[in-house]
Amino acid sequence: MRAFDEALADDICKRISAGETLRKICSELQLSSQTIYLWLSCVETFQKQYARAKEHQAEAIADEIMQIADDVDFASDNGNAAVQAARLQVDARKWLLSKLLPKRYGERLEQRISDPDGNALKIVVTGIRPTEENT
Repeated sequence: MRAFDEALADDICKRISAGETLRKICSELQLSSQTIYLWLSCVETFQKQYARAKEHQAEAIADEIMQIADDVDFASDNGNAAVQAARLQVDARKWLLSKLLPKRYGERLEQRISDPDGNALKIVVTGIRPTEENT
């Protein structure tokens, strides 16, 4: 395991903020992802820096989604294949965003309970008698 290196940690976080994956970064730096995870469990300042970098990464991914959608060449000879490839790229990134920042990019579910006429239900509690303990 490599000892914590603040300069290296800064570089990793900058690259993550720009949208690169930890897997790619570790591969290029010949660094084990296990080392990064160990740093995360031991170095509080790195934990905070890494968390901010992951939030920025999500924003970079959102920008990338727009770029992919905007760059699709519908008029090319293989326009349909290009559209399908772009859809796959966008869908994968949307799924990742929903996991990275669920409050911002996740599905919002709302459930309302009403009577058949659409009115809010009223709850009426009957049959409860006070006892000596709750009087």
